[in-house]
Amino acid sequence: MPGKDCFILAYMDRKKQIALILITAIIVFTAFTIIRAERLRNAAGVESAMTGSLLTTAENFQGQSYLIPHAQVVDSGLKAADVPALTNPKFTTVTAMDSLLGDNLFGIDVEVGGQHRFYPYQILNWHRVVNDTFGDKQLIITFDPLTGAAIVYEASQKSGETLSLSFGGSVYNDGELLVDSANNQWLQIDGTQVIHKNSASSMLLGDKLTQYPSQSMKWKDWKSIFPNGEVLSSETGYTRDYIRHPYGQYESSLSIYFPVNHTDSRIGNAKWWVDGLSINGEHLALVKTVMQGPYVYNTVLGGVPISAFYDTDLDMTHVFNSVVGDKTLTFTRDATRQTISDDQTKSIWSMTGVATEGPLKGTVMQMINAPEYYWFAWAATYPDTRVAIIDEQKAKDDADKAAAAAQTTTDGTASKDITTPDATK
Repeated sequence: MPGKDCFILAYMDRKKQIALILITAIIVFTAFTIIRAERLRNAAGVESAMTGSLLTTAENFQGQSYLIPHAQVVDSGLKAADVPALTNPKFTTVTAMDSLLGDNLFGIDVEVGGQHRFYPYQILNWHRVVNDTFGDKQLIITFDPLTGAAIVYEASQKSGETLSLSFGGSVYNDGELLVDSANNQWLQIDGTQVIHKNSASSMLLGDKLTQYPSQSMKWKDWKSIFPNGEVLSSETGYTRDYIRHPYGQYESSLSIYFPVNHTDSRIGNAKWWVDGLSINGEHLALVKTVMQGPYVYNTVLGGVPISAFYDTDLDMTHVFNSVVGDKTLTFTRDATRQTISDDQTKSIWSMTGVATEGPLKGTVMQMINAPEYYWFAWAATYPDTRVAIIDEQKAKDDADKAAAAAQTTTDGTASKDITTPDATK
């Protein structure tokens, strides 16, 4: 019966196909398990050999020296040509750019010699870097939409070299790497050279760029305060839609596009804004949302007394060195009068660190640069960071719990002594 024989053969072929599929699935699953275990072992080894987000000992891979785990450097999917840096940029007036820029969208304010320039995120989103000469300063203005880090670096180096950077196409800890003309790569988020390719370069692996003071401001605030300032022009020489964000709703979502090797749950929302500062190897995060409570924060970081004021009008935090002359000042906010005064002389201070009333009237505190970052990015870069107010509150809560537990133990022991019969009797 040919029909029956064909059916039997087809049935046997189907069983073979199913068996083959099952065997293939088992092989794939086993391979995946082995690869995952190996990656976990490698990750554990890397983590133990790291200080912060950097390796304690450089590793070599394909002729390059790495100060970050080379296996954790990933391709962003964008090529350098897709995100061209701006060199010799054009600037224009507030009036000329007002119709393009959104009032509540941010940009970087930079001041040189009393003159101010505004570099809108709407343009930086598409170029990441502006290599600029502003007055007598050669500056590298950078912005990474993945980490939210807007940082300005000095381009002039001690070696006499003037550094020029651009988007490199790679990502580490969800933060973009920038590349110089010698093809060495730098962390945008902290200015460290982490991949060294060209041995002829005067810049070495581990070299760190110097930050130049800047602040992130909303366009509506900046144009009101600096109506005669210069604004980076949208006439960049490239065709880009500066009204649209290249990453869509990334800013307003909880999404993080690329892996990070350290997470920190002290702040519930990984993309809350923090102002980050580092002094003498110590790091501090000032959470913008948390600073809206006390408005003032006093501490010592890296041996330097500092004070931070939250500015409600500009929705930003200003950080100062609180040593004035021979005095170390601490500050308190009067909620009723809505003023800030120092506890030592009772002088009244503005949000920009100028004494407006009292014995120290006219005194100006030194401002400390504290760029803004998404929390996850700052925590991944500086895992040992302190978090202002939150850490102190947790320490207080822990101490209160410990005291309460000790009191409970004491009360329980005392009660037991009273009710337990004396064994000698």
